[in-house]
Amino acid sequence: MKAKKIMAVLSVITALLFLAGCNITNNWSLNVKKGDKYNFHEVVDQDAALIIDELEDHTITVKDMNLTMEIQDVDKDKNVTIAYKYDSIKVSTGDSEKMKEYDSKKPDPSDSLADIYGGVVGKGFTVKVSNKGQVLEIKGANELVSSLIGKVPPAKQTNPLKGAIKQSFGEDAVKSMVNQSMNYNPSNKVKTNDTWESKYSIAALCPMESNNKFKFLGEKDGLLNIDVQSTVEADTKGKQVQFMEFKSDMRLKGNSKGTVNINKKTGLIEKGNFKENVGGNMEFTLGSKNKSWPVEISQKITYETTKQ
Repeated sequence: MKAKKIMAVLSVITALLFLAGCNITNNWSLNVKKGDKYNFHEVVDQDAALIIDELEDHTITVKDMNLTMEIQDVDKDKNVTIAYKYDSIKVSTGDSEKMKEYDSKKPDPSDSLADIYGGVVGKGFTVKVSNKGQVLEIKGANELVSSLIGKVPPAKQTNPLKGAIKQSFGEDAVKSMVNQSMNYNPSNKVKTNDTWESKYSIAALCPMESNNKFKFLGEKDGLLNIDVQSTVEADTKGKQVQFMEFKSDMRLKGNSKGTVNINKKTGLIEKGNFKENVGGNMEFTLGSKNKSWPVEISQKITYETTKQ
């Protein structure tokens, strides 16, 4: 049971590491109108392996999520306010022999995790960005955190759990991650085969660093096609961080390769495909003992944005 819970921790950490490959918006410049609505569909297929005493414990997780993006305002400076709302979330998790499904469309009051997923649907937050994608303001993230905590039975509302939800979904973490993950914009005008790079840190759960290299593959059928290659690293440098009931010291490195296709007219990412791998060691404090185990995680991510 401990191994399965640790795998859940790994799933969240990996999602944060590769957030840059999972963003909804933008490139060169946003060109949208007030009232425009878009659907964002993302599928993540992940295989995580925790190696304990030379035996691999695998957890397979498939996440299928839909969100609505509505353009609420475009001001005189072309800053754009976008409302994000979760429409549906379905998560299947388990191993090669047995999978369990959590579906926001099929709530289960007896399962607190299913209740949390169900609690997200219909809720969201707003983001104000410049027309170049720089995040200027986020509203509603902390209210979402309070709502999610409220879905957990009082007896299970431990401080570590509350902290984990806030670290993952709170305003500071969301603003930091979204702001940095929009760095597809080249600083200068580019032509086919030109490259540019970006580096950033993520302030969530644990210190994370990402280095990204972009290559403009050219334009076809109104889409700007970009190759994206990233390296990522998470290193707590001997300082354990709290996640749920665990304390962990982690040293993880990985890479991500994929492409994004950006609508030249709107500046929104229409399609994205990524393959990602991360590995390393995590040392957990379990009771009075410290356990260090190798971990390996691979995942495929596909996403698509369509106008409603």
